[in-house]
Amino acid sequence: MDFSLDGKLASIDVPKSKALQPLFEAVVNAFQAISELKSKKGRGRIEIVIHREATLDPAWPGCVTGFTITDDGEGFTQHNLKSFFTAYSQHKLRLGAKGIGRFTYLKVFNSVEIDSHFHAGGSMLHQQLSFPKVGRLIDVPPSTPSHERTNRTTVELRGMREPWRSHCESTPEAIATGILAHGVPYFLNPDGPIVEIIDDGEKLRMNDQFEATFQKVEAREFVIQGQRFELTGFKLKTGGRGDSKHRLIYASNYRAVHSEALTNDIPSIGDKQLSGDDGDKFVYVGFVQGEYLNQHTNPDRLHFTFPMTDASSHGLFQDDPDLIRFPAIRSAAIEAAKLDLAPFLKQAADEAEKRVRRFIKKTPELRPMLKNLERFIHLVPSDASESKINEVLQQQRYVEERELRKAHARIIKQVTAVGKRPEDYEQQVENYLVRANELGKSSLARYIVHRKVMLEFLAKSLAINPTTADYDLERVLHEIIYPMRVESTDVPYEQQNLWIIDERLAFHGYLASDKQLSNVSTITSASKSRPDMMIFGEATSFAPDDDVISSVVVVEFKRPGRTDFGDEDPIDQAHRMVSEIRSGKRKMDDGRAISVNNPMIPAFVYIVCDDSPELLQLAARGGLRRSSDGAGFFGYFDLLQTYVEIIPYNKMLGDAKKRNRVLFRKLQIEH
Repeated sequence: MDFSLDGKLASIDVPKSKALQPLFEAVVNAFQAISELKSKKGRGRIEIVIHREATLDPAWPGCVTGFTITDDGEGFTQHNLKSFFTAYSQHKLRLGAKGIGRFTYLKVFNSVEIDSHFHAGGSMLHQQLSFPKVGRLIDVPPSTPSHERTNRTTVELRGMREPWRSHCESTPEAIATGILAHGVPYFLNPDGPIVEIIDDGEKLRMNDQFEATFQKVEAREFVIQGQRFELTGFKLKTGGRGDSKHRLIYASNYRAVHSEALTNDIPSIGDKQLSGDDGDKFVYVGFVQGEYLNQHTNPDRLHFTFPMTDASSHGLFQDDPDLIRFPAIRSAAIEAAKLDLAPFLKQAADEAEKRVRRFIKKTPELRPMLKNLERFIHLVPSDASESKINEVLQQQRYVEERELRKAHARIIKQVTAVGKRPEDYEQQVENYLVRANELGKSSLARYIVHRKVMLEFLAKSLAINPTTADYDLERVLHEIIYPMRVESTDVPYEQQNLWIIDERLAFHGYLASDKQLSNVSTITSASKSRPDMMIFGEATSFAPDDDVISSVVVVEFKRPGRTDFGDEDPIDQAHRMVSEIRSGKRKMDDGRAISVNNPMIPAFVYIVCDDSPELLQLAARGGLRRSSDGAGFFGYFDLLQTYVEIIPYNKMLGDAKKRNRVLFRKLQIEH
């Protein structure tokens, strides 16, 4: 089968921040080659030579251009060679290899040269090849006799490309730290190979670097169902570099099988690197081992053979009482890790609490949650953003409300139980009321803040728009108070702000906003008139015998700053709309049309506009009176049985602020 190497390379994503990924792959291959050599005596050796571009100043090292990795492992035997030239090879699955790591070589480097001397069939053989850069994979070349006496395989990665070259770590120490972080299990094995990095003749022994970089915290033992496990904690010193995360590695015979970030289980530490007593930055790495893990690893060493969840099993595992599930191991390992991290968790909790308190200072509707802060502060990362804090707080509100509903159900069940006396559930009722009161305060505070925000938005919308040098259209003000082109069945209570005009309007039976009377669902009318808002005063849900409309409210908005009302003044316009509504027929739920209560049902009209000399003339001509504050007009048209109120925008805004001022003061958000 032909294989498009170009296509494969195009599909591989190696971020520029991970320029060392091909080196990591090559070093892991070297570790595995040494572990596969059954006849190996001693620890084995891996040598990594750094290649740099030439510079005029010997004191200034050039950029890294490549690496040479040499090991004394099994080498390119016929079996390994065939695997190497097989895309997605399964040969090393049991070692954790997935058969694609070598493709990263050519993604980042211009060329790859491989030279291998190995023992096979009683003699030493030699294999030399160049990894192809384009086209299809070549046929496996034959091996030739070797004059070497010991195994030696060299992999040369040359010509590092951009953008990886510019982002590659340059010092041997930084390169060593990256390799160590990638291959923790290999360096934990006391019988593992000696690894050296050579840079311009200078040698850095990585085994020593491991001891210096991976500061051992403590080995903690825990027992589950008689099985002993050990967590070895390390502080991986990063110098502030890298994207390593706090994590636990579950291993089998020093080889990583499963790894999980600690963020989900210990959210308070987040992904932020911690600071040791010496000020050095580090991430925590916990290495979990145990004979039980060694015995329950599948042949490819990619998975454990015990269940990874607590979900009930069917078939193989369900009747095995000695089987330990992974969640039990994880839970115990996390508790052991928390002991290692205890001082840092306290610091993280303190920092998280500061962030939460600063956030709640700006969101007073959540202030009641401070009372139970200790219940959830461990869920807030020490470096949490405001959006993350808000997410945690809202989740906790939901949890509290859910638990409160359950508590309410339990109390009701006890109250109605036969033979129960009040004193049997008195304490539960008291506890319930305390929690319900706190949640109620939070909900009320949130609603009060909503009112404050809407009034500030309204005030801003009433000002002249600096971009257009004019006032906003009336539809802007309309949308603030109630969405347009909808009916009350379309709008949740929280999205309407009728209280800005009159608190009583919120308790309506039906509302149509900016809809033609002919399209209103609750009445039958042929009129094309479109009241800004039409409100019926009756029960929200119609019972079969509710065949009347008890009252009607019409609200009309005029553009701020408008002084010319055209041919029809707003008072006459409102009267006309009321008349058209009164002449309509009421629709029942089954579509049946019933006449309204009478042709003169009470009508209330609110005209919201800016004050002007023309408005004063219209009010005087209509016989309206000045309101007590002198800012608006009102009057009752006896023959038409209609109450009319003209409310200037400034008066509407000012009155709404006055009605809510005491609430804003209590919540300390008046200014």
